[in-house]
Amino acid sequence: SEYPERIDINLGNFTNPNEGDWLHTNAIDFNPELDQIVFSSRHLDEIFIIDHSTSVEEAASHIGGNSNMGGDILYRWGNPQNYDRGSEQNKMLNDQHGVNWIEEGDLGSGNLLIFNNNPTDTSGQNNSLGNSSVIEIIPPLNNEYNYDISDSAFGPSNYHWLYGGDETFFSHFQSGAYRLPNNNTIITVSQEKYIFEINDLGEIVWEYFPEIQSGMNGYTARAQKYSLNYFDDILGDMNFDYELNIFDVIILIKMIMENENQIEIGDINQDGIIDNEDVDLLILLITTP
Repeated sequence: SEYPERIDINLGNFTNPNEGDWLHTNAIDFNPELDQIVFSSRHLDEIFIIDHSTSVEEAASHIGGNSNMGGDILYRWGNPQNYDRGSEQNKMLNDQHGVNWIEEGDLGSGNLLIFNNNPTDTSGQNNSLGNSSVIEIIPPLNNEYNYDISDSAFGPSNYHWLYGGDETFFSHFQSGAYRLPNNNTIITVSQEKYIFEINDLGEIVWEYFPEIQSGMNGYTARAQKYSLNYFDDILGDMNFDYELNIFDVIILIKMIMENENQIEIGDINQDGIIDNEDVDLLILLITTP
């Protein structure tokens, strides 16, 4: 209880001792603004935040990095029993998956979204019982990089937002949720092979059954939503890898020199001719920050 910044290595249950699956870390996300990492441990029913800004040496100590806590845990939430500062009544997570920060500009920016699987039978022998939920919490960031802890445990003591938890949907494994730029939330329920999107009123506005509608068997661990033009061709992307680099320049020059069949995305200035002007523009696109 005196060292909540550390993990008690005597906790946790191996899925299979021969495979070394001790914490069953099932999700990870990076926050570039904070330069921190959040990850989820199913076996400990907790999420953890650590400092990514440390050097290797600092990460092996208790000082250094933006937080000046080295490799210590900056924040943990979900099961304060793990550091002897709570009871079963204070437990907020059960076999959770899919923790991630809500991105800047989206509704709840800076908060954390978690898929709480919440099986009734945590031994995994009966995978059909339970009620899952998607929860949003506001981590107690007290300055640029550190988190408040009360005399008892890391807060919050309740969810900022919750959807489900009433047998609406259930997955014993995998699953996740992401906040979208339109303020909706996309949710993947792996066991039920179901993906759906809800608005801020909790109304389902879109749903998809991957196995039925695609004809492909299997489970979807976690789905994200991309804009309609995400895979549109990029001018100058000569090898169609969705990046502009020196390889595109080489292909474009070769096309011009050998008078090969010209493709439209090589016409950078859109004048109907692929020539050296397009090469110059492509180089400018690559080298301009």
